[in-house]
Amino acid sequence: MYKLAKIVKGKPFIYALWFGLSLFAVVKSVILNHIHNNYLVYKYNFINLIHQHNLYAPQPEHYFDLNHYGPIFSFIIAPFALFPDSAGVILWVVFNAWILLLAVQHLPLKNSHYLLVLLLCAHELMTSAANVQINPLIAALILFSYIFIKSGNDFWAALMIALGMLIKLYGVVGLAFFFFSKNKPKLIGSFIYFGRQYCLCCQC
Repeated sequence: MYKLAKIVKGKPFIYALWFGLSLFAVVKSVILNHIHNNYLVYKYNFINLIHQHNLYAPQPEHYFDLNHYGPIFSFIIAPFALFPDSAGVILWVVFNAWILLLAVQHLPLKNSHYLLVLLLCAHELMTSAANVQINPLIAALILFSYIFIKSGNDFWAALMIALGMLIKLYGVVGLAFFFFSKNKPKLIGSFIYFGRQYCLCCQC
């Protein structure tokens, strides 16, 4: 019983659970030849951008529902959209699991307490993977905004907040960490800088 408990608490088991459950969910859908609509929305965000089509117009011939993601998201999904759908959707799910894992690992937690966080969240990550959601990426950006602010890297914290907001409005949650910043003028200035760069790119 002790050995079993030790295995369950171990890093290899938790990592295998973290990635394994998500992979199971998405690979199952690929085998059943069912690419989730969410991934098609992401993919055509990129395709419509490079062809200079309206990102937010209905495209029932490619997907149902509407695109709710900003143009900046096109650059994030681009490497995955270039693959065939079956490979792209699997790589996207793995990327989301990895980026959230990286964020959790960098939280200011004692020892390996982050493993407990992973263990508690693995099932929710699997649910997100089954629906090919963007939630893990947004959560990671919010966590990184906090991590960078706590470590005094307000410039990069502002980038995480700006990216989260420009991908989908949920990233605005990162602004709540403004009060933890020890250099608020730098954080505000950096945020304005990234916002201005985005506006200039959109004009081009």
